[in-house]
Amino acid sequence: MGTFNPGAKYHDEEWLREQVVENCRSAADIADECGVTGSTVRRVVRKHGFEPKYKDKDRLEDMFYDQGLTVDEICEECNASRGTIENWLGRKGIEWREY
Repeated sequence: MGTFNPGAKYHDEEWLREQVVENCRSAADIADECGVTGSTVRRVVRKHGFEPKYKDKDRLEDMFYDQGLTVDEICEECNASRGTIENWLGRKGIEWREY
């Protein structure tokens, strides 16, 4: 760890976007795979402006309203805890309730 490697997977913008945005992988998980620290991955993620889909209001609304997913199904889809999803629903002003 600690050596700059521009050829490392986490420097591949397309690969990193897929891991963070689509697969909702944590920086720590990606860092473990790439042999670097979580802060290294977070720095590259911030540089590109990537966010997991549960932080994007339009994507959350699509999953919740259009796709009709429950909070638990969104948790599974986003590889996130119920508390995380509920937090982001609230932060984005999305009204929800379980049926």
